[in-house]
Amino acid sequence: MIRLKRSLCVLLCAVAVFGLLNIMPLKADAAAMTSSVEMVDVLKQMEGFLLYPKWDYAQYSVGYGTRCPEEKRAYYSTYGITEEEALALLREELNDFEEQVNNFIVKRNLTVDQGQFDALVSLSYNCGGAWMNRTNTNLFRAVTSGGKGEDLIYAFTLYSTAGGKYEEGLIRR
Repeated sequence: MIRLKRSLCVLLCAVAVFGLLNIMPLKADAAAMTSSVEMVDVLKQMEGFLLYPKWDYAQYSVGYGTRCPEEKRAYYSTYGITEEEALALLREELNDFEEQVNNFIVKRNLTVDQGQFDALVSLSYNCGGAWMNRTNTNLFRAVTSGGKGEDLIYAFTLYSTAGGKYEEGLIRR
């Protein structure tokens, strides 16, 4: 079963990496790159919809896996969150990660296309943006050196755990 999960993880990461391996990338414009509608739709589908806040390893999550604002947790616990509110929270959190990824791209003088940008924002949404400052990690080195194939897949698989355990949602993504 573990071997099957690992194989599935590698296969799904390989599919995700193809979005990072576009042969004719476009130069990133730090002020202009935002998540595509398609990426937001996939993220919503992968996360699912949480009507009420739920403890999720290090935070309460609500809506589409978004950090639940502390000041609204009691309200959402009682009445739930609407899909419109959930989408607004998701967009707000994605905006922060888009800015971080855009700054990372500019600082490292990288060239990315929309698929690559979406993959980095999606990863950051799920795992946080700290990877962009950890220059000694496999993921940082793979992204900044234009890594491809197994090196990039391996680097992404290192971000498939939460609480020390492989998580289906992270593996699928």
